Amino acid sequence: MSEEKINDLSTEELERLLAKRKQEQKEQARLARETYEAHRDTLVVDMIIKANKLHHEMVAFKNEAVAKLEEFRKVAQEYGEIRSNSKGGFSLRSSDQQLMVSYDRNTKSEYDERADLAEQLLREFLADKVKKRDKKAYQTIMALITRNSKTGQFNPVSINSLLSVEDNYDDERWVKAMKLFKESYNNIFISMSVSFYKKDGQDKDQLIPLTFASL
Repeated sequence: MSEEKINDLSTEELERLLAKRKQEQKEQARLARETYEAHRDTLVVDMIIKANKLHHEMVAFKNEAVAKLEEFRKVAQEYGEIRSNSKGGFSLRSSDQQLMVSYDRNTKSEYDERADLAEQLLREFLADKVKKRDKKAYQTIMALITRNSKTGQFNPVSINSLLSVEDNYDDERWVKAMKLFKESYNNIFISMSVSFYKKDGQDKDQLIPLTFASL
């Protein structure tokens, strides 16, 4: 509409025209939003359907792999390749050495409530007998009993380093703390996992990635 025609319109007509324009813009925005949401939902649903299908295939494949490897464990035990009482993992390599399947036992190391008492006894002993006499030893031992900031657990490697020098002191608190650290350690079985490898051009085993993060 030209400027002259607009000037000829009454206030009421201009208001109706403006209202109509606003309604048209609102409708356009609604259609654009619906188009966007439909596109988004189609994309999400399509990917979730495929991911869910792949998930079930992966679960079935893992179950099949674990079952077959446990079955083969018996064959390998009879053949003498694996100890008859072994419950740990093992690996199988093809005759041409190019392919390997690794069956691994996943565990979690943790310390129970006895380690808390061990820490308390150790801190008391260190503050009383070591801190002023041997500052370096004090700092080293304190570093070894520092807990993980996220899990609140002791580091098994650090505690093992501490236990390697358990004969350094004969104070009753020290001796008791070392004993409690040993008794409180638990290696908890979580699950069995299966990994697959193939040789690359440099004759090195390369993992066949089965997770998005590894691709």
